[in-house]
Amino acid sequence: MNRATERSDIDTTLVTIHQALASLNIFWMIIGSTSLYLSGYDVKPQDIDIFTTRKNAVILEKALQPYKLDFVNYPDSKFRSAFSKYLINGVTVEVMGGLEVNTESGWVLLKNYINNPVEVKHRDCIFTVPGAADQKRIYKLFNRAKDDRVIALLGED
Repeated sequence: MNRATERSDIDTTLVTIHQALASLNIFWMIIGSTSLYLSGYDVKPQDIDIFTTRKNAVILEKALQPYKLDFVNYPDSKFRSAFSKYLINGVTVEVMGGLEVNTESGWVLLKNYINNPVEVKHRDCIFTVPGAADQKRIYKLFNRAKDDRVIALLGED
């Protein structure tokens, strides 16, 4: 699959998500590589990550029920959340309610690292994503080897 096709699939799936969730009037935002893509960075998202509260994760799960995947959610030593997974237009979508990250200081809530969410327009849809400084804080918080490239992409403070 070439880059244009991948972005086309991501774009189509983003529109589908927006149509399914916009009328719910609850907090949710796109995080991860797709949020970087929506913010104009030259990245190639492989999936779409949706961050929300634990309570709202239940509401999103109902709204996205037709796309829900059955899977086993094994315990993770790095992340924990009210987690669900979907397949929409061939793209994996993951919902993380109340996402927590295990750090050297213990478990911390991702929401505490998002101070300035921004709205971006894409394909006539409005999406909320973390602002640039928040993006950098999030990737530093995740502290995974694969995130070093993203931190470099985001630039110095």
